[in-house]
Amino acid sequence: MVWQLVTFGNLLTALTYAVIATLMAVRLHRTEQLSFHANPLGLAMTLVMATVAIRGAWGGLQMLLPSIGVENEAGLALREALTFASVPLPFVAAAVGLLYLGLRRRADAETGPASLYPDRALQRQRALEINDNIVQGLLAARELDGLGRDDEARVVLDGTLQQAQRMMSELVPGEVQPGSLRRTTPA
Repeated sequence: MVWQLVTFGNLLTALTYAVIATLMAVRLHRTEQLSFHANPLGLAMTLVMATVAIRGAWGGLQMLLPSIGVENEAGLALREALTFASVPLPFVAAAVGLLYLGLRRRADAETGPASLYPDRALQRQRALEINDNIVQGLLAARELDGLGRDDEARVVLDGTLQQAQRMMSELVPGEVQPGSLRRTTPA
């Protein structure tokens, strides 16, 4: 009875982590981050989840093979080596995987599909866009001010400020509370 429970737990763990790895790989592929260059941490974690799935399937199938007529001494030896203390671990591993899937689903429902891990290319692109938009606006306002066109300079400054606020609101959704910014360098 012990080997059957552990086998079922291993196969359940394999299925759970295969689903997680697949969902992660699909999301990374969809956002063009399925490479070590674009998102090394995301790809590494996808591979970790896939490896856990393969390990669970391997252990479960090894013990299952003798039941379907395939001679497998390793599977029989695994069956004999198991004790009741071996039963909880694969079920705990599967439960943790299911917890992750539930939390991921809830996070996606609340905020839309969140990124798996920081996308450096996207962060860099956003930073460059913010910098370019703000710097271009400030330069235009300075030039207009230098030409004595103060009213136009104020309009450009106001537009630049509104654009910067809009961009920041997109990056940091929700209301920013007093004290939520702890600067690493003085303003």
